[in-house]
Amino acid sequence: MLLVNLRLFLTILEKGSLAATGRETGLTPATVSERLAALEAHYGTRLLNRTTRAISPTEEGRALAEGALRLLSESDALDTRIKYGIDRVAGPIRLSATVDLGRTRIAPVLDAFQTAHPDVSFGLHLHDGCVDITGQGLAPGCGRTGEQAPL
Repeated sequence: MLLVNLRLFLTILEKGSLAATGRETGLTPATVSERLAALEAHYGTRLLNRTTRAISPTEEGRALAEGALRLLSESDALDTRIKYGIDRVAGPIRLSATVDLGRTRIAPVLDAFQTAHPDVSFGLHLHDGCVDITGQGLAPGCGRTGEQAPL
């Protein structure tokens, strides 16, 4: 139950309110509040500062959020490894996208993914025109590679 409540805590921080978290998770705001109270009782400290307009994490809440992200990531990796026998994710991934989409949306996701899976390498070809994926070496089995954007 602790992992479930930690996920809920992270969702509260992401959504910015108990009501929005309830809508996202399918729980009532009262249930979200009860689970938050249970988490605060477990740790013996207040995790969020709440006003009628906003919530913000306390210092302990920020520390818990950082630790919870690592813990839940490791828990998910262990779950995957046990369920599917995957010991590690490795290998090259080549992508093509428009410059704006690649820089604003894709690159940050790839950075986070590569931090979690350091044996994966990415080639991100950024171009605003039409791309010949075979000619740019983005299709499987092609010898050439496209211009690689730094990640």
